[in-house]
Amino acid sequence: MFIPNQAILSGDLTAWTTKTLPAPFIGNKISPSLYNASAFALATKYLPTSTAADGKYVYGPSNPQSENEYIGHLDWNKSEKQTVFGRYYITHFKQPGFFDNNLLLTVNAQLDDQEQSLTLGYTYSISSSLVNSFRVAGTRSFITRGQVSSLINPKTVGINVATPVPNDIYIAVSGDFTESCGTCETYQVTTNRENVVDDVFWTKGRHRFGFGGNIVHRHLNLQGTNNANGPFTFNGSFTGDAMADFLMGNLYSLYQGNNTGSPFSNNAFAMYVQDSYQMMPPLTINAGVRWESDLPEWETAGRGGSFSISAFNAGKTSTTYKTAPPGLIFAGAPCIPKGHINNHWDHFEPRFGFAWDPGERARRVSVAHTRWASSNRFSIWKIALRTTRILETQSPSIPRRACSRISMPTIPAEIPFPSFPAKQNRRLLPDSRFVLPVPCDHEAELYADLEPDYSEAVRRQLGNDGG
Repeated sequence: MFIPNQAILSGDLTAWTTKTLPAPFIGNKISPSLYNASAFALATKYLPTSTAADGKYVYGPSNPQSENEYIGHLDWNKSEKQTVFGRYYITHFKQPGFFDNNLLLTVNAQLDDQEQSLTLGYTYSISSSLVNSFRVAGTRSFITRGQVSSLINPKTVGINVATPVPNDIYIAVSGDFTESCGTCETYQVTTNRENVVDDVFWTKGRHRFGFGGNIVHRHLNLQGTNNANGPFTFNGSFTGDAMADFLMGNLYSLYQGNNTGSPFSNNAFAMYVQDSYQMMPPLTINAGVRWESDLPEWETAGRGGSFSISAFNAGKTSTTYKTAPPGLIFAGAPCIPKGHINNHWDHFEPRFGFAWDPGERARRVSVAHTRWASSNRFSIWKIALRTTRILETQSPSIPRRACSRISMPTIPAEIPFPSFPAKQNRRLLPDSRFVLPVPCDHEAELYADLEPDYSEAVRRQLGNDGG
């Protein structure tokens, strides 16, 4: 990297650059009186001074890290029929930040991350053929990122910009040096996940039944900044040399963004039933079905919205935020669910398989399995919104929702990302849903479509001890 030396600070750039500075500069020299006071303060107070004629400076920033992990477990045979277990895990990662009045040391963020998980289980043998297994588990991830508290901000050197973060300054001089980093701003992310599971296993003759369900709650709380204090970029667009632009305060770009806050929550419910049936000694049939809810995550503070071109063309404004521009529709308005995507409770995943074991003499087992699995699940990490144009055919047996009709216009061919009409008929398999036309003209739909999945394997033993 290249930083100012004493000659550059005195206005002599002859050894610094092979470029010729434009008029009014003569002989690649700049009068120090033209230097910007804030830039000069940064260069003299918060950067080391290079001793090389061309300003070259070689250094390596310190980046120590530490991580501690702890594991705990509990196993208790309460009685012949009851067992209890527990598992706990925690890890803590730390990476300190540095400044010491040297901005070159700020290129690595200060990190303080912790993740922990707890699982408790209880198993009760009701009889020799009937067992109930109950589990409850939770995970918590806490990520903290930022800079050392002693770091300066733009106002420290007299730069008159908003500084929501008291200890952050980000400057990039193209081809010469960069201090701080784009991912060094204040940022906190907390992710919680709780899961309750209950399974029942029952052996009856040749059947081995299994059924159960689980409930999952997930919560994401993200609080941080997005270029709140800016990055300041200098690239030589004024004088032809980025360092000269920096010292003279000829800024190429300054970008500042708002603070970021995104608390999301999501629930999921599921149940299943299955049977492993030994039809004959060499043949076992496995069959079952799983039901799972398709529920979108929602922004718990009620923020977010969607856009309707027909509402825009009609001049319709939000009933939730009356001063919003036409076409913007927010959660809480008629036909707009809080997650901006409709809940779906009719998601089923059937599965079927078999295993053929001709016995020890053949030393070969054939296994096949097929299922219909979801290819697009809702997750806490992504929100996907789609507005569909509902078919004009309405079902008279379904009451209309309390919203005004907003008919979507025909989508012209030149629009690269059209919205497709909702499917009027859905077969039981493989899509496993039948959805009637929805009597509301503005609808946010995202389906977790099912796709068939088939696998087959043949296992053969080699030798007496081989596998």
